[in-house]
Amino acid sequence: MDWRVPTTPATASALRSRLADIDATIAGFETQLALLRAERELVSENLSCILYPILNLPPEMTAEIFLRYVDTASKGSRKGNLIHNPLPLASVCRAWRAVATSTCALWARININTTLLRDAENLLASWIPRSGNLPLDLDITLPGIESPARDGILRIFAQCSSQWMNLHLQSYAPILFPADGIRGPLTALKKLRIEIISDPGRICMTAFLEAPELREIAITGLSVAQISLPWNRLTRLELDCQSLSQCLGIIEETPELETLSVSVDGLDSQTQTPAGVPRRTLSHLHNLDLSDEQSIELLPHLKLPKLECLAIHSLSRGSVGLVNELVLGSRCTLLAFHLANTEFEATYDCLSSNCLASIRELTLKAPKFHTQNFDVLFTWIASAMLPSLEALNIEDCRQIKLHALTRMLTTRWYGDGGKRIRSLSLSVDYNGPDSAIEADISRLRDLRREGLNVEIRCAQNWITPEVNSQMADEIMGRLPFEPVIAKQLNPNFQFGFI
Repeated sequence: MDWRVPTTPATASALRSRLADIDATIAGFETQLALLRAERELVSENLSCILYPILNLPPEMTAEIFLRYVDTASKGSRKGNLIHNPLPLASVCRAWRAVATSTCALWARININTTLLRDAENLLASWIPRSGNLPLDLDITLPGIESPARDGILRIFAQCSSQWMNLHLQSYAPILFPADGIRGPLTALKKLRIEIISDPGRICMTAFLEAPELREIAITGLSVAQISLPWNRLTRLELDCQSLSQCLGIIEETPELETLSVSVDGLDSQTQTPAGVPRRTLSHLHNLDLSDEQSIELLPHLKLPKLECLAIHSLSRGSVGLVNELVLGSRCTLLAFHLANTEFEATYDCLSSNCLASIRELTLKAPKFHTQNFDVLFTWIASAMLPSLEALNIEDCRQIKLHALTRMLTTRWYGDGGKRIRSLSLSVDYNGPDSAIEADISRLRDLRREGLNVEIRCAQNWITPEVNSQMADEIMGRLPFEPVIAKQLNPNFQFGFI
């Protein structure tokens, strides 16, 4: 059966008219759609500029931002934290990846704990070549000796040994590079830190012997017999977890030292050294940091004629005489003295000695001091104990009476019992009544206007109706404080290691 509508002239004309209307409507929609598409593209471009302005920066500027981010973030990150490195930056988009992979300096610093990574070997194999020929700053925790990846990781590092500049390796076993891995001297190596967690036994590490520019070294748990180094060229050395005899053996090989930091292994600190052994003379040593209570036992074995800066942690009253004997026996002139975590009585015994009368800068880390202890200390200093003192730094104290401090500073400033104290740094939690300190703040402000450099931290309660925030800011400084004397003696000096 044929269901088609019979064609008549009237029917055909109506259909053609309707078809023309539909075509006209479609054409209108297509025109509107084309306009909308064009507008959409323009809006999308404008939106991209608003949401992602960094994509419109020149590549050199983007690279500089990346460098500053990685450099700043890595200083506060834990080892093995892969967030603060170029990898996340390179994974954001193609533009950032192109900038990151072409900026060699982004890949010249590696801070990785390989024990936390499943494929550390391949990661390092792709990472290191991106640094180009730049000197490398490496901070690596190596996998255990039982790990199949250990040899491969060491081989990768050995291949770039000519680029090592700052090298920090931590391992639970001796670090032995492949025999054919390191070729030629380590010409770029300047700083080295080696931490061996377990006893390496009789194995001797020789990879770092030929390093003509190496001057700064920190080693943990190693003796002269267990690692070969250019000892006689070292100027800065940190020893950690060595026995007293091991420390002395190393010091015997390092005549050019200028800075020495020592932390003696407490388990071996009672090892007796031969009686009658003469003091080791270090003719160039300026700075000595004894980082624990046991390391004070090193003093009877040293003669340091050029010693200027001495730091001691946890000094006991029974060991004060060792400090005096060192200064007298060495005939040195101490200019800066740092004393940390020491009881008040031992502090007084040490500071009241004529051997320390020459110090110009005193730093006390004094969590064990009480308010009365500081009152007595300030009275002594006001009465010309430490007559050469010009800079006083007090850290980690519980509470101080501002009046006692101000009286001491005023007496030293206007009196004739000793030099003016020109620099004061104080970290304290003061909870005294506000009304009692207004006159003292006024005196401190006057002293500061005459030249006293003041920084006082953690003094939130020092604002009263009579003492406004501007006055407090003026006397407290609000500027970063640096020890004055030690910096003048040696701009690179700091207690502790690199």
